[in-house]
Amino acid sequence: MAGWILARGRQAEQTLPEVIPAGANTLTLPEADQIFSVGDLLFVSEADEAGTEFLGAAVSVSAEGLGFALAARASKNVGARLWRAEASFQTHAEEALPLKATTSTGVAVERSLGGRVYAVRVAEPATTIDWGFEELTPERARALGDWIAAELEGGALAFTLIGPDRRLRAVRLAEGLVTETRARGGRHSARLRLLVEGEGIYL
Repeated sequence: MAGWILARGRQAEQTLPEVIPAGANTLTLPEADQIFSVGDLLFVSEADEAGTEFLGAAVSVSAEGLGFALAARASKNVGARLWRAEASFQTHAEEALPLKATTSTGVAVERSLGGRVYAVRVAEPATTIDWGFEELTPERARALGDWIAAELEGGALAFTLIGPDRRLRAVRLAEGLVTETRARGGRHSARLRLLVEGEGIYL
């Protein structure tokens, strides 16, 4: 998988009738061609939502089942859940900037009037990610801003960030989108600060 994917929402959620073995890139699902289409971004989890995986795009759809671009990493039991993303934005591999994660302990160190140093918990521990895009065309920069405005309601909604390693992070915008334009060539860079709400889960 090249690039990064921002995905939100679930559509066409299905309960699977058979086990999906590790390494499989097809699954059985009656009337799949009435539910999914080639190009849909697919996700699967156990019935209790454990072991959520990104299966890539649907590459074939038939009346008996479907095929997907990325093989399942772990087997899924009968009753597993399958769905497609309601909305998504995909980067090109060369656009993404390195990801920098910062973990806050939620503890503040204070000094009393008498000079005594003490620690107090002021918040729950949290991880934020500084990330973004480089060398965007004006059209791509505008498309990203439009997607955030329309699909995330300007940042009010959480979403799932999927990296090239297929790792899933449930995140939301901690700050607004920052876009800069280069003086030459009109290229854009875009910066996102994301608050991580969960690892390995889909929102």
